[in-house]
Amino acid sequence: FDRDFLTIKTRTKSDGLSFLTKTLPSLAKSLDLALKAGQFQTPSSFKRKGSSNLPCIFNGFFKLVFSEDGVLLGEPDTTAIKDLRQVGYLFYKYQLEHKERLVEHFFEEFKKQDKDIPVSIKNTEEMGIIHYAKGVIDEIFSNFKCDSLVPKNGPGSVANGIPPWGRFQPTKFYPQLNSLVDYCEFYYYNNRHLFDDFERYFDLDYEFFGTAKSIAVPKDSRGPRLISSEPSEFMTYQQALKNAMVPYIEHHPITKGRVNFTRQDINRDLALKASQDQFYATLDLKSASDLVSVKLVDLLFEDTCIHDYLMNTRSSFTELPSGEVIPLNKFAPMGSALCFPIEAITFFSLIVGEKIARGTPLKEAAKNVYVYGDDIIVPTTDVVHAIEALETCGLLVNVDKSCFTGNFRESCGMDAYLGIDVTPTKLKKVWQEDPDAATQASFLAICNNLFANGYWTASDFVRRSLERVMGLLPLRVKGSPVMGLTTW
Repeated sequence: FDRDFLTIKTRTKSDGLSFLTKTLPSLAKSLDLALKAGQFQTPSSFKRKGSSNLPCIFNGFFKLVFSEDGVLLGEPDTTAIKDLRQVGYLFYKYQLEHKERLVEHFFEEFKKQDKDIPVSIKNTEEMGIIHYAKGVIDEIFSNFKCDSLVPKNGPGSVANGIPPWGRFQPTKFYPQLNSLVDYCEFYYYNNRHLFDDFERYFDLDYEFFGTAKSIAVPKDSRGPRLISSEPSEFMTYQQALKNAMVPYIEHHPITKGRVNFTRQDINRDLALKASQDQFYATLDLKSASDLVSVKLVDLLFEDTCIHDYLMNTRSSFTELPSGEVIPLNKFAPMGSALCFPIEAITFFSLIVGEKIARGTPLKEAAKNVYVYGDDIIVPTTDVVHAIEALETCGLLVNVDKSCFTGNFRESCGMDAYLGIDVTPTKLKKVWQEDPDAATQASFLAICNNLFANGYWTASDFVRRSLERVMGLLPLRVKGSPVMGLTTW
């Protein structure tokens, strides 16, 4: 252990933070792959111990999990697994400032990826899956009503830079939005309210397409997250539809408890149980929202009452930081209020539709499919078919992060092995001498998570650092809204 700690200090000094944010996580990822495949391979950035297949670093821990030739032991030590993952992934989500060149590369990839999305569907196999998935969508939305949408503003920034208190009035007139719900009804309480704003309202400039702005926000050590900042009028209509759709989907007999937006615990509990009995597999998608094409959504929802709302409330273009404006072939990037609910119901319908195509009745087909965003859970016996359904329609399954062999499962922030929670605590915010409120809250959560997982010395180190800035922290019971140290 002393030599391990010395190696960490030495390599961090020589390699810089990249050792903590990239190299150590590569070792943890190799561990995860080995828990699924049964065979460990030491990454090239680490030396192996003699003639064994295990690394020199953390060798004592690895020998509690694998034999010398890297084969998974019959009864591996789950505590050693948890410890290895905790150290390996500690800095994986560290939100460092990224070089301008890296940010530009992400935008170039975003542009290229969107350009490669097909604008039409000619593949007969794809049309076959869409046919059955469309039937699932039609059944789910058969009783949905669009006549009582309530306008709502979103919490994030908007493309036209309007502050939250200014978004209750339109800044531009978009005929496509007005065709859904008249501006006069959506933005004004009554005729008197409209009359008071009469001159400004009739002076609004006409725009025939919505143009969002793509911005980069901190994500983790690997690079930024690209977010779509929507025009305020589009966000108001998107939020209205989202607020009507989400509770409807969560209470519909077919999707209730299966397509979730407010409860991650369903997927988390299933992943924990599946790590023991292997009944369910967890699937993860690459660039999930960026690969859901507008054509796919158009076809799936064409016979529902929300079709026109989906097509008319999406931004058709986005402006990159360089000033270049590009058309969007994806339905909606992250940042759109409809991105999350539409991608979830799309994934659900494709997987269930594929099962129906094989002769399974709708209710039976939907029974064991669970979706939260791009976190998907299906029976292990259906994995091949589910992947085929998703990838036939232009989506990409991240096989390395999907879990359908072995006893490791990962979904909605739950990493589990043999029925044991082995989820690591990950640093996100960078500590500063005078941390802001968000950084303080982040490190307080880390302090409590480390303590709950038995890393009491590390937790105490974070606590003392916080109390130097915040003063003596109060004790609180778990679940309390008070900011403080969790105690039992």
